Amino acid sequence: MSGEVRTDKRGRVTIPKEVRDRYGEKFRLVELDSGRPLPMSFARRRSMISKKRLANRPANRPANMYADLDFWLALLKDGDWLTDRAESLLKEHEDDLEVSLATFIELFLVEERLSFDRERAVTAILELATYEGNPNVVYQASENIDEGLNTFDAFHAALSSGSIISSDRAYDELTGVNRIRLEPEENEDSAA
Repeated sequence: MSGEVRTDKRGRVTIPKEVRDRYGEKFRLVELDSGRPLPMSFARRRSMISKKRLANRPANRPANMYADLDFWLALLKDGDWLTDRAESLLKEHEDDLEVSLATFIELFLVEERLSFDRERAVTAILELATYEGNPNVVYQASENIDEGLNTFDAFHAALSSGSIISSDRAYDELTGVNRIRLEPEENEDSAA
């Protein structure tokens, strides 16, 4: 499903059954008017491919062309010298692209330097490529970064299912994560 979604007069949004069957019952709302917009060619291509992908791609067809972050950055960045080639390869491999968790970790690491909307970039990549992991982990890691964690800690917390063993106190302030202290209690330290 791609394109704009509008609410009814009571503020409700209806998600089509085929989308709920494919992605589950919980969705993340991403503001489209915040941050730096995606380049128009990327946004337009994403919309066209997403519609075609949902209509034509068999549900269990494996992807077979791994796309490194350089490819995605060429599509995301305005005026990148590799944009034309990336767009050509996107068209050529539009039904075969895949990414991994490493793609999103690297994306989050470069996001501060390149200044683009992290969640919009994630959504665009997920619409264009197959990702075998849980997309909610990626979105949760993004929220964790917004709450002050660095990229690696943000992904550790998102993957933790709510409990994490660590000496890093950054997790203490994070909503929904219970840190099990790795460091000894003060009275344990003096007894050793």
